[in-house]
Amino acid sequence: MALSPQDIHNKEFSVKMRGYNIDQVNDFLDQIVKDYQHTLIENNDLKKSLKSANSKVNYFNNLKNSLNQSILVAQEAANKVRAKSDRQAKVSNQKATKLANEVVDQAKKKADQIVQNSIHRADQLIAETTDLRKSTNDFRHKVQVMLKSQLALLDSKRWSTVLNSGHKAGFQKLSKDINHLNDQRTDKTAQGVVVYYPNGKYRNF
Repeated sequence: MALSPQDIHNKEFSVKMRGYNIDQVNDFLDQIVKDYQHTLIENNDLKKSLKSANSKVNYFNNLKNSLNQSILVAQEAANKVRAKSDRQAKVSNQKATKLANEVVDQAKKKADQIVQNSIHRADQLIAETTDLRKSTNDFRHKVQVMLKSQLALLDSKRWSTVLNSGHKAGFQKLSKDINHLNDQRTDKTAQGVVVYYPNGKYRNF
């Protein structure tokens, strides 16, 4: 068991003849006690410092291990996130490509349908135009025939005879001719001759 400063201070020696000077020995022991006490205090401080240093070293070692573990966990999580993102990006790209192809196909089908409808409508318009042109020519021909017939009737000498005669028989003849004209109109109407006016009205002849 190590000596304490108090043990050294309380140490007593037996006295012999012609021994050491007691005062010098006591002074020297007092100096030893002071130095030893200082050494103990310094040693105790060093132990405390060493303990604190060891505690800090352990703390930093634990922190280092924890950081290393965190880095490994973060790296693993990053790898998982990257892999998941790659999978999602691949799926999204496939879906976008599929959707784009579907949109393009639908647009092509719609465009083809519009073109086919336009061609069909154009054919219909051509047919209708042809029919309308034919109907117009027929109408024109019928109107010309009717007008020529009416002009021929107006140019008849019977009008001059009737107008220049005051006899009753002349007026009867005029009435008969007018009735004949009405009969001709009825015949033309039966043939389907119709005259259209700019105001939207029409009249059968």
